[in-house]
Amino acid sequence: MKSNKPYIDKKKLTAFLGRLHEPVYYFDFETFSTAIPLYDGTSPYQQIPFQFSVHVVANGKTTHHSFLAEGKEDPRPLLLKELKKALGGAGSVVVYNLSFEKKVLKQLG
Repeated sequence: MKSNKPYIDKKKLTAFLGRLHEPVYYFDFETFSTAIPLYDGTSPYQQIPFQFSVHVVANGKTTHHSFLAEGKEDPRPLLLKELKKALGGAGSVVVYNLSFEKKVLKQLG
C-alpha cells in the first residue's frame, strides 16, 4: 500500500499453482435465504443454492457449465444432478470462499 504497487508473493503463488491438477474446476454457488423456510427439511435463513457456475480448464481449453433454477420448486435436487454432470471424478477445485462453498455442499449432503 505504501509503495502504491501490487505485491505478488511469487513463491507462494507458484507453490499453489503447482498443487493444481487438471482438469481444474473454478466453481461458485449463488444462494438465497428466507426467514420462513420455503421447502421441507430447511431452516430459517438456511442458504439454499439456486445457481452454480463452473469453468473447467483442461488441455489448454476452457469450458463453462452453469445452472440457474427456474420456478418455485426446491432447486436443490436438479442443481445436484447438473453439478454432478459438470464436475468430474479427478482434478482440482478452486473456489473464492472455501468455507461458504463447503458449508453449502455439506448442507446439500
